[in-house]
Amino acid sequence: MRELLILFISLILYTNNVIGQIAMIQDKDGYTNVRSKPQSDSDVIYKLYEDEIFWFGEEYYDESKTWVPVYITFNKFSIGSMMHNYFKGYIHKSRLNPLEEKLIKDSNVNLEYEIVPFNPEKRFIRINENEVIYQIDGLNFFGTDGELPKTEVKSVKVEIDGERIIIPEILHQDLFNCNNRVNIYKKEDLYFFENTNSDGAGGYQIIWVFKSGKLIQRLVGSIY
Repeated sequence: MRELLILFISLILYTNNVIGQIAMIQDKDGYTNVRSKPQSDSDVIYKLYEDEIFWFGEEYYDESKTWVPVYITFNKFSIGSMMHNYFKGYIHKSRLNPLEEKLIKDSNVNLEYEIVPFNPEKRFIRINENEVIYQIDGLNFFGTDGELPKTEVKSVKVEIDGERIIIPEILHQDLFNCNNRVNIYKKEDLYFFENTNSDGAGGYQIIWVFKSGKLIQRLVGSIY
């Protein structure tokens, strides 16, 4: 019992420094093969490259495991995704590099959502036979559990080193019930803006990744 308690406390202390079980790879080749099964002779189903982020499973914390499940969205901007819309594969534990960078506070680095009340007028809202909303304006969306959202994102304002960066509308049209409790992380030349959103149901995580003043990835959803 004591050993279990120590392990539990250790996991809490460790994961508090990790961005929601998000990782990158560490591989001298610049990429890592994602396997269909946790073994080296299984099929390669994807290649993860440097600067690409993804979710990883709890097996990483188990010293007896040498392979870790990873969860990868079908495109780098999670466009058309739903809460758990990803595919699963495995990489060797030695290739996994959890994001453990410390928070930064810099007046020249900021991301802020312009949040307004959701307006259902002139919107194309699709409802299934169970009266659950599953699309808004032709897009799968994040932030509710099938109900109308309370708020929507009108724009996303980003500033890095004093330079304003424009976020296309398509990359915030599917985000609802957001807040501005945004954490900012830095790793070498990469900036990560992360926060968790919901109105009590339909909670989701979003991470915006910027490199050299350019948006290179938007990871949205949850593996839980």
